[in-house]
Amino acid sequence: MPALGIATGQFAVSGDIRRNLGYAQRQAARAAALETEAVHFPVAALSG
Repeated sequence: MPALGIATGQFAVSGDIRRNLGYAQRQAARAAALETEAVHFPVAALSG
């Protein structure tokens, strides 16, 4: 069975949804560059 690559994104979540989205997008792009299949983000990572 092939391995599943999972990344964990972590950042200081704020009340600014656009800022949070920017962090998540950059970390998701980095995870994709590392060929991971899934990225886990903190609870309320987008909504603040």
